[in-house]
Amino acid sequence: MWLPIVGSMVWPLPAPAEPQWLLQAYANATPTNTHRPLRADIRPAKRDPFDLAPVAASVPPLPPVVVAAPVAAVAPLQPVMPPPPTLAYSGRLRAPDGRWLVMVQLEDGRPVALEVGKELANGYRVERLSDRVVELLHPQTQHLMQLAVPAAPRFETW
Repeated sequence: MWLPIVGSMVWPLPAPAEPQWLLQAYANATPTNTHRPLRADIRPAKRDPFDLAPVAASVPPLPPVVVAAPVAAVAPLQPVMPPPPTLAYSGRLRAPDGRWLVMVQLEDGRPVALEVGKELANGYRVERLSDRVVELLHPQTQHLMQLAVPAAPRFETW
């Protein structure tokens, strides 16, 4: 029974009647034969699923493969290497702050003190200085060039 609330009063309502069509549909859906199987009978397969020969025979043949003419191989472009700077070793000296500098003479006769980070002709930069080697790096091509520094004479002190 339904009890709607109106104000402070509760009014009893009669239970809703089941529609006739719903009762009829339920009666038709209820099985009368309870020994019926839940799934269909299993029958033997029409073909072996692991035998690929019949399937392969039904596939149409592939069209012939057309081979294109070979393309001439193009050599990859090599980066243009700038000519290395022409340097003549003049000596080494110690700067007032204690750093060692290597003195060289360019091909036009100008003396230059090499120190780490110094830019030279053709874009080369001094990358590292040691007592035996000066390394020059070209940043665009990553070409690393090493210049051998002669050993220090006996009268020099390190």
